Amino acid sequence: IVRPWFLRNSILLSLDRGNVEREKISQLHKELAKEFGLTFVVFSFTYDFLIQTCHDYMLDVPHYVDFISMFLAKAIYDGCFNAMYILHAETFDSSDSNQLKILKAACSYLSLDPSDDHLKNIWESAISNEALGEKFNEYIQAYNENQNEAEMFNKLKDLECPFYFHEFVKRLVLFYAKEEQDDGNYEHVLKLLKYLVSNLLLTKSQFEVGVKNARHDIAVLSQSDQKISQEFKKLQDEC
Repeated sequence: IVRPWFLRNSILLSLDRGNVEREKISQLHKELAKEFGLTFVVFSFTYDFLIQTCHDYMLDVPHYVDFISMFLAKAIYDGCFNAMYILHAETFDSSDSNQLKILKAACSYLSLDPSDDHLKNIWESAISNEALGEKFNEYIQAYNENQNEAEMFNKLKDLECPFYFHEFVKRLVLFYAKEEQDDGNYEHVLKLLKYLVSNLLLTKSQFEVGVKNARHDIAVLSQSDQKISQEFKKLQDEC
């Protein structure tokens, strides 16, 4: 009998290995689910434990949140259990930001359209989320200087990381909020986001998640916050 402890321990053992090993674990879980008819409950218990104990492992595995969210998204994509788990996941503390990050990241992976291109090869990503964040910061700084939407489009497209574009949106919003840029520069931000959405590089859901996460990170974006809110609402309506 395959029990939750076997599934969760196989995931935990893979966290200090490479992507090849993590891919093998995902495939093993898929085959076990198919061969033994593992139930929703078995996988739910598995991921409840992995989410609830995230703080116990994060010191030793800095990318624990990223890895578990990827395992979760892959398991749902492979049909081991369904996406309703994300809505009903049992957590010890709903205010725990890391527990929520796992669920939100998994949801973001699964929201891609089409999802196959990334989720089929989720463990073959050539760049870590941390490195992607550094790239985003570099690109945002360059855009602040040249306001070249087409150049930004090409740079983001070349990264091949649509699953993480919500983080780009968040960093873009926070950059201008913290720098307290003038209204003209806010217009450049809106113009860029609209360009990315209209050219199908950025989805509306990724845009909304990014803005929401930015507002969650800081209580007050800037003295122009009310105006920004109105502009973002207008952009959402137009997109």
